Amino acid sequence: MMKRKPQYNPNAELVDHQPALVDLCRAIGGGGEALMLDTEFMRVNTYYPRLCLVQVAFGTTVACVDVLRCDSLAPLADVILEERRLKVMHSCRQDLEILHLALGRAPAPVFDTQLAATAAGHGDQIGYAALVHELLQVKLEKSAQRTDWSRRPLSGAQVRYALDDVRYLAAMFARLRIELGRRGRLAWVEEDCAALSDDALHDMNAAGAWLRGVRRLGAGLDVQKQQVLKHLAEWREETARRADRPREWIVDNAALAAMARNPPRTLKELAALKVVPPRTLRRRGDALVRAVDRGLRAAPVAVWKTESPMSARQKKLFHRCRDFLAAHCERHAVPAPLVATVDDLKNFARGRRDLALLRGWRHDFAGRRMERMAYNARP
Repeated sequence: MMKRKPQYNPNAELVDHQPALVDLCRAIGGGGEALMLDTEFMRVNTYYPRLCLVQVAFGTTVACVDVLRCDSLAPLADVILEERRLKVMHSCRQDLEILHLALGRAPAPVFDTQLAATAAGHGDQIGYAALVHELLQVKLEKSAQRTDWSRRPLSGAQVRYALDDVRYLAAMFARLRIELGRRGRLAWVEEDCAALSDDALHDMNAAGAWLRGVRRLGAGLDVQKQQVLKHLAEWREETARRADRPREWIVDNAALAAMARNPPRTLKELAALKVVPPRTLRRRGDALVRAVDRGLRAAPVAVWKTESPMSARQKKLFHRCRDFLAAHCERHAVPAPLVATVDDLKNFARGRRDLALLRGWRHDFAGRRMERMAYNARP
């Protein structure tokens, strides 16, 4: 009779086989207490990130789950995707994307301690180690910061580093909630964190994923050349997915931009641009020319809207809003970019109203005042 591997030991830190994972998840249970959560992954030579570790902390237990040594993540998925349990994370956008890929959807609800720290006046986008030091006066070891998390066996230093990423989350969570409550900003963070759990933000296979790699490349191109860039980027995204390689390993952005500006209709014309290596030309040249052709034959519909210059009235409104926001945020110790970026203010001055600035806490904090400025600025 085959012996069962040892059960999960609450005093052990590394969970590296399936029975121990099952027992850990049973110990965590469902609902109730918040779960501290982090991941370690590799994304150097692949399109899809490779999840390597999941770190969790609950109560007095801190554990590091070696995903590459466990047969199934199903027990962990049940815990992480439990909708009655709050997941506390730091700077969690990438973690949510990776967990969405591994588990089928993004965890919710979440509480991001980086967002909370910004709202509480600890600076814009403060890192985890810096926040631990600022709130708890603990200096973290950074020796494993740039480690290869896919290599086995894991060293003791690697495990300690990974565990430290969740070990202090509970204490920081408690401190930040008190600070936010005192400042009346807890609802701000809860609103922004709720938006983070939108699955559409984290689906790497979404139809519009190609746009992430070329978001600003199309500005200034005429509409037909924008279509060329769109079709090239769509082809690159699909090719990168199939090959599981970084998109820029297929064709880099500089080459896509050059092909969009001067669309090559033949392999000879593509070679004359001198923007792709000979190996890429031999291997993917025909596919690139076909993508260009699809873009040239597509309906001339704008993909990137070219903003017309602001009018004198719009410029005046933009400067009034920018100056007001800077002074208002300084007075309340809130980083202005948390409320609205420069682009947000320009779009507001141009008449756009589908802005975060005009919804929720941002509207209450600053947007309503800016709307009054806009109304008074009208001739």
